[in-house]
Amino acid sequence: MFTYFAHSGSISDPKTFFTQENYIICRGATDSLELEQLFDFYNQHIATSTQLYLRQSKQWQKNQYSEFGGITNAFLQPHCYQQDIQGEFADKILKVTANPKIQQALNQISGLDPYSLAQTMFFDQKTTRPHQDWIYLDSKPNGYIIAAWIALEDIPTEGIRFFVYPGSQHFQPQTSYNQEGKGLATFDNFLREVDGVLATGQYEMYAPSIQKGDIFFWGSKIIHGSIAGVDNSLRRRSLAAHFLPDGFKFGNLVQEVEIDFAEKYNLKYRNLDYLNREFYKHNLENKKNSVSQKITNLYIKSSNNKKFDRQESEFNRKSTHSFIIHL
Repeated sequence: MFTYFAHSGSISDPKTFFTQENYIICRGATDSLELEQLFDFYNQHIATSTQLYLRQSKQWQKNQYSEFGGITNAFLQPHCYQQDIQGEFADKILKVTANPKIQQALNQISGLDPYSLAQTMFFDQKTTRPHQDWIYLDSKPNGYIIAAWIALEDIPTEGIRFFVYPGSQHFQPQTSYNQEGKGLATFDNFLREVDGVLATGQYEMYAPSIQKGDIFFWGSKIIHGSIAGVDNSLRRRSLAAHFLPDGFKFGNLVQEVEIDFAEKYNLKYRNLDYLNREFYKHNLENKKNSVSQKITNLYIKSSNNKKFDRQESEFNRKSTHSFIIHL
């Protein structure tokens, strides 16, 4: 039913390959109509939105556009929204990730099931630096969470491609979290360590072109990311989903994190109720700031107009006086 391939070519035993290599690409495990509906909805309603959304940077931001119209700040946890346009977006994401064929593929490559949805991200025209997932999120015990990068459009070799470094799943970090860092700076020590090991040339990048609907599965240990191609106008509208097998806890390299789940379309998914409150909070504050700025601009414009009127009146008075004197 599904076909699997990797840097070594076609894969007949996906479980053995994934167990050894910590990644694999699957073709045939998505529904084309569900992908098309998500793709179209994103283009029509989300890519054109002026709202603030939670981003990969963990900041609430408006869409930031490249010179070619693609969005460069990726969406974080978009499956958690519940109302209005963003709720419809979330629903279409859940439909894609809840497809039974994805669960079947996860079972074929791992031997485990069922899987719950722990995190989602939506990418458009952004690249991601090389990293290992387990510094950010993983199963507890480590090594059993599986991520799926689902292509919503064809990704040619000239465009932004997902990559892995086969063999790097054996690399064990020797550093620790930066306790003095804030936000994403907490992970800087690990990222520098990854940059160092890649600089040795020990591993070779595998960044294939893939077709719409293909799923690039990878585990938490392998070094991966995305790289720009030669055509900067090309985008990579895609959905990344992290799946946690039943019976495992959630966390990262050093800690366990309690998470809540909800269920929809027979899929258990991480439920972040606070995300909806934060969405309206940030957008309300942004609206108030926008209105306040408009009022300030109107006041400045009005003040400038009055100043100009006074200057014009004074100029006319002096000009008239000068005309009379010289007459």
